[in-house]
Amino acid sequence: MSALPSYTQNGQTITFAFTQPLQLTIVTPEIIRVFINRGEQGDSYAIEGHKIQATDFTIESAGDHYIIRTSTLTIHLDSERHLDTFDKDGNALITDYRGKRIHLKGVDKVHERLVEAEGHSVTKAPTKSDQGYYEIIKSLAPDEYFYGLGDKTGYLNKRGFAYDNWNVDNPAPQLEILPNIYKSIPVMLGLKMDILTVSSSTIPTRAI
Repeated sequence: MSALPSYTQNGQTITFAFTQPLQLTIVTPEIIRVFINRGEQGDSYAIEGHKIQATDFTIESAGDHYIIRTSTLTIHLDSERHLDTFDKDGNALITDYRGKRIHLKGVDKVHERLVEAEGHSVTKAPTKSDQGYYEIIKSLAPDEYFYGLGDKTGYLNKRGFAYDNWNVDNPAPQLEILPNIYKSIPVMLGLKMDILTVSSSTIPTRAI
């Protein structure tokens, strides 16, 4: 593993000097904003006013990763930009996946027709050669379920499907062949046992 990058701190924003700098902003003790500039400055028109609250936090090096702590969260960041979030008791909330990716074995013809009827594709997906392509891969617990992303047809639990984060106000009948309707909300709620996690991003396509 390569050496940890240096970092600078401006108020409650920490900028890590990766090739493409990564910023962590301590918004509140419970909210950490993760930002990489990909051509946008990062100010969301969906958020009004200044939301940052004065928050005590610490940052230290553990040799192979940084540890950022608030009163309620602990963040681990390593030299490969893996970002893991834990609660104050050490329970994992959101962690990056580091293992080998294993594709699903596939679905039978009945479920394949159901997936396609909902507007999804079993075989087509963006590739790394596409301009501006990037991906964030998180670990999933066996008992984890996902809800959100705005008005989408299909199952309430979004796990196991890919969704485009855009919408169109189409006056046609709202059948499952129109998966993106009315509004897109780039927020997911992850539920597992007694833990609720919230993920928000501008990633245009999500596979869960």
